[in-house]
Amino acid sequence: MTNIDQIETILDLSHPPQKVWHAITTPEGLNQWFGNRVTMSLEEGSPILFEWDEYGQAGGVIQTVDPMNIFAYRWRANGIPETVAMNETNSTLVTFELTPTPAGTQLRVLETGFATLDPELRERAFRENTNGWATELEELVAYLSGQPV
Repeated sequence: MTNIDQIETILDLSHPPQKVWHAITTPEGLNQWFGNRVTMSLEEGSPILFEWDEYGQAGGVIQTVDPMNIFAYRWRANGIPETVAMNETNSTLVTFELTPTPAGTQLRVLETGFATLDPELRERAFRENTNGWATELEELVAYLSGQPV
């Protein structure tokens, strides 16, 4: 693959920004749809750890907290141990942007930085994360709507 750098999804949600914000920025919300366990404190520079029973862990650092607007974190590419310091060749940046709409909230999910990953990580990370976001965001929509996830 060439020129892969980002995964972008835009969701038009019929839920207020406060509800969406809670779902994407709190352990209580994230644990319902994103992985099996999330450990975090909602502060810039704080560590964040996602755990999936099937896939293992992905750790990172919270980059941006702009309440009701932007939440972003940098996380390690799959297979990079927690003991290895994150940098642009082994991690990507995930950004959630909320925009209020008359019907609720538009949520833009953007993961960038695949082009700077080490070549041996790039294609697999892009493919796995593309599939992962499709599944996880379906679960977010279900969770926000009160459906079983």
